[in-house]
Amino acid sequence: MKQFLKFVLATITGLILTFFILMIIFSAIIGIATKDKTKPVAANSVLHLDLNYPIPERTSEDPFENFDFQSFEPDLHPGLNDILASIKSAKSDDDIKGIYIEMSSIEAGYTTIKAIRDALVDFRESGKFITAYGEYVDQRAYYLGSAADEVYLNPKGYVDFRGIGIQSMFFKGTLDKLDIDMQVFKTGDYKSAAESFTREDYSESNRAQIREYVEDVYNVILTDISVTREKSKDELITIADEMLAMMPSGAVSTGLIDGTWYFDEVATSIKDKAGIDQDDKLKFLSLKDYSANVKKSSGFSKDKIAIIYASGGIVDGEGEANQVDSKRFAKAIKKVREDEKIKGVVLRVNSPGGSALASEVIWRELKLTKDKKPVVVSMGDVAGSGGYYISCGADKIFAEPTTITGSIGVIGAVPNMEGFFNSKLGMTFDEIETGEYSVFGGGAKPLSEAEQQFIQRGVDSVYISFKSRVSKGRNIPMETVDALAGGRIYSGEDALDIKLVDELGGISDALDEVVELTGLEDYRVVNYPKRKNPLQQIMSSVSTESAARNLIKKEMGSYLEVYETLQMFNNWNPIQTRMFMDLDLK
Repeated sequence: MKQFLKFVLATITGLILTFFILMIIFSAIIGIATKDKTKPVAANSVLHLDLNYPIPERTSEDPFENFDFQSFEPDLHPGLNDILASIKSAKSDDDIKGIYIEMSSIEAGYTTIKAIRDALVDFRESGKFITAYGEYVDQRAYYLGSAADEVYLNPKGYVDFRGIGIQSMFFKGTLDKLDIDMQVFKTGDYKSAAESFTREDYSESNRAQIREYVEDVYNVILTDISVTREKSKDELITIADEMLAMMPSGAVSTGLIDGTWYFDEVATSIKDKAGIDQDDKLKFLSLKDYSANVKKSSGFSKDKIAIIYASGGIVDGEGEANQVDSKRFAKAIKKVREDEKIKGVVLRVNSPGGSALASEVIWRELKLTKDKKPVVVSMGDVAGSGGYYISCGADKIFAEPTTITGSIGVIGAVPNMEGFFNSKLGMTFDEIETGEYSVFGGGAKPLSEAEQQFIQRGVDSVYISFKSRVSKGRNIPMETVDALAGGRIYSGEDALDIKLVDELGGISDALDEVVELTGLEDYRVVNYPKRKNPLQQIMSSVSTESAARNLIKKEMGSYLEVYETLQMFNNWNPIQTRMFMDLDLK
């Protein structure tokens, strides 16, 4: 009887869980099926820019990425592509009277924010208004909001404007306690990718290059704010260094904001500007709803320009949706190359690099494509190491002034886990080999001198190939490339001076360049790699546990990326064209 009850209980539990999962899948299908339904844009609309979420390069279509378990619907946030397209469309849309920016905290790099900010500055040329308001406003949000013609703060709020910096995490002490030794092989003094695992602080060469990058980015931020807020850079530096704008009174007196208002007062002002009766309710048009309208009217020309989004670490074989994997990308690039209706390509790169082999595979496919049609690169927040490897052969390269690029160098790393296994776990290993190198690289013992030489030769060989790709792709003498390489990083602005990129600009500039190179007058944009169909997305999301990962990310935040970086040592090809050091500006 007891066994029977257990069986019945297990069956009921299984049915409940199955029903719950089916409900989620059904709701996600409904959400995807209805996501293309657009709401008409009413007259005197105000576009609401609420960017307080991690901004992806491209709007996700993964139903589980931001699944709302209360409404049982996917809450998909617009990516940079749709944000920029919406602002551009709103500029000439007679029904859009202005933009309201909700300032708080933005989870995006300064390059991404600058691209949006530049679009807002361009929007202002239409004569339409932009109003920004916030309660707590961090530096990134203020940088974006300062593009508005009026900026307001809650009377009890504050502006966190105090300069920028980088704080990196080092794991050598942790690895020492665990008795783990990282065996590192690299090229160049500036190839600092493994410093997090081999040092307790920055090396002098790394400190120098990071400081130079930080100062370049800060200069761009100060320059942009000084123009829209009509303050000198020296004034802004003083405000930041002395934290004069932290309190509302200081934010007003220093001129960073125009006044301290409550939201209802801001709403009253917006109604006046938009021509809305004060007795009527102010209804904002969400970015998500408006971008759906913009997509719907994107055109039906037979001629196409492909935008290939290469965002994330570069990995061998088949990877996850947030990675640049050689199998999926090689297939996508080949498809673009063979499609005669696609006349040109924009490669959008936002990657710190990764596998040297995967970078070479993708580089080759892009080279073959360039032989048939124009390929123009647009660099996002980062296009370093392998990210630059896949970019360097393009017809033209655009970078933002704040882009991190360069890092022309190679690194190899193999953890020696012998001490950890022996002293911490009491485990030992023995081998039976058919050859001297049969268990090479297993991590259970230190590399022999011959094994170390083997990896170093591999690193050196890839480095020579990398420099050769840069020399030929950029038409720069090898001696010059030697001087620029060594793993050194550059801001987009510095990269322009040394000819690693051709122009400063964003993805729209790269798209305009392809239009000019192809001579197209009418075209439509298609995005690659192609998304899976709705059912494939759902099943893939369930099988890869993307929903679980995103729930964990909400709790762990940036620490999840640190964990995944450490976990990567279990899976990676030891020879990498990668930037490891976290250059997330605070």
